[in-house]
Amino acid sequence: MHRKITLRKIAISGVIAALYVALTLAFQPISFYSIQFRISEALMLLPLLFPESWIGLTVGCLLANLFGGGVIWDIIFGTLASMLAVLIAAQMGKISSGKLVKFLSPLPVIILNGVIVGVMITFCYPGEGFFELSEAAQTGVMFLNMLTVAIGETVVCYALGVPLLFTLSKTGLSDLISTGKRKNKNEKNN
Repeated sequence: MHRKITLRKIAISGVIAALYVALTLAFQPISFYSIQFRISEALMLLPLLFPESWIGLTVGCLLANLFGGGVIWDIIFGTLASMLAVLIAAQMGKISSGKLVKFLSPLPVIILNGVIVGVMITFCYPGEGFFELSEAAQTGVMFLNMLTVAIGETVVCYALGVPLLFTLSKTGLSDLISTGKRKNKNEKNN
């Protein structure tokens, strides 16, 4: 029985990794650079329901960044930002599965990706003449990149990710995916 559970968790992580890569590359024109609405980031909230999914999300992000043609620093720091965000989301899911946690769960994704990816984009993909700008102007560009990444994350996580969490919870699909069984109708869902 324990082996079956382990195989199920590996399968869930694998499917989530594949979905992340497929969604990122399918929407590649809006998935990279300073103004991005990476649709696959809606999946970053899944660790609330499937704690083991952090592995699939991290691998999916790594592969998407590799296939997306990013520079090595983008691949490393973008993946690191995502891994930290999903680990925090997984911990939030262990604390509570209530509605408030589902609404707050995008915050680590928004903040960590906004800051880490925003800084990384600024210095790994500088626009022409960037290094000729004053230090204050460079800082302004960096904060603008942080803001645009955070806005994209906010839109995707709240427009797609949070409704995905509620749908999986309310319909019993999260239980079906996790255990292979739906909850009894008498059990209360969040």
